[in-house]
Amino acid sequence: MTAAGVASALLRIALGTTCAVMLLWLLLYLLQERLLFQPQPLADAQRTATGRLPGTETLSLVSPEGHTLRGWLRKPDQTGPWPLLLYFGGNAEEVSHILAEQAAWPGWAIATLNYRGFGDSQGEAGEAALRADALLLYDHLSRRSDVQASRIVAMGRSMGTGVVVALAAERKLSGLVLITPYDSLTAVAQRHYRWVPVRWLLRHHFDSAAQAPQRHEPALFLVAGEDQLIPKAHAQRLHDAWRGSKIWVELPNTGHGDLSSAPAYDVALRSFLQGIAQGTEGAPRK
Repeated sequence: MTAAGVASALLRIALGTTCAVMLLWLLLYLLQERLLFQPQPLADAQRTATGRLPGTETLSLVSPEGHTLRGWLRKPDQTGPWPLLLYFGGNAEEVSHILAEQAAWPGWAIATLNYRGFGDSQGEAGEAALRADALLLYDHLSRRSDVQASRIVAMGRSMGTGVVVALAAERKLSGLVLITPYDSLTAVAQRHYRWVPVRWLLRHHFDSAAQAPQRHEPALFLVAGEDQLIPKAHAQRLHDAWRGSKIWVELPNTGHGDLSSAPAYDVALRSFLQGIAQGTEGAPRK
């Protein structure tokens, strides 16, 4: 083959490779919602079991677009008004299970909504939708006479930490619990897909780090020591940028999905919530 022939062949290979890469990028762009948000159903048995939990009230809220969102409020045994814990789950989590954990946080009411398309909630999930629905839940419950509007804590897991930080930017929170948090979804995705121009393609950024310097609320960071999905460096960047008082609890030998099984997890969370309820968490340390 002549030199010209070799050059021509190499050019065709390069063009073919470039086209293949561009096609793959296009597919990632078009299918990103399916990759990021993985709706989980609410099994009939779980729906029944959740409804039978003592003090549980079913929530049915309607978004501005007309989507019905389903969730629950579980009340403590004590007479209200109660401090309130709002829970926002991960990208592949049906959230009703959190209500059964209420006994670990005595005196607190707990509320949660399934994201759009998850459980019995209608619609399609996306960053803007999740942020809007968090505001809807907060506004609905903070107006109730049996809720202490001055004692509302938002707890997020994984992707839900981005929802929680966004909520803090729009509404008054007494504290935040951030479980396996991250600086931004863009940064996490870029770590996993180094060959993809994530910043150009991603429509859902969940940029918590950009909000952190303006956040003065006390925050509890619960971090898995062996997290392969969201390596702790991403949580560390968010922690370092956080302006308010902050507690870092790293749980060694735990991964992204099992850190809540560590005994120190419940101890840290209970202590943080007790401090919020008593008005001591976030106060200047002596």
